[in-house]
Amino acid sequence: MEQDVEIYTPERIAQFLLNNSVTKEGYDDACEEVRKLGFDPAEVPHTDPNMRESLPTNEEFDREIELIQEKLKRRLSSDSQS
Repeated sequence: MEQDVEIYTPERIAQFLLNNSVTKEGYDDACEEVRKLGFDPAEVPHTDPNMRESLPTNEEFDREIELIQEKLKRRLSSDSQS
């Protein structure tokens, strides 16, 4: 069975880079890569040029993950004692 292979244009790659950023620092790195592709990050279609402001810093993201892990450990511990 043949499958079509999708080839991403540089513009689509730029969209993926920007839209998949999860921290401010990651977004900054993505912007750098987007510029290397020849695009202005603020002008890439289907992206929010204000997205960076809504993202956590790496430190904030890591702390949130730690809190989630602690909560999960407590839940698992509670479940195993039941």
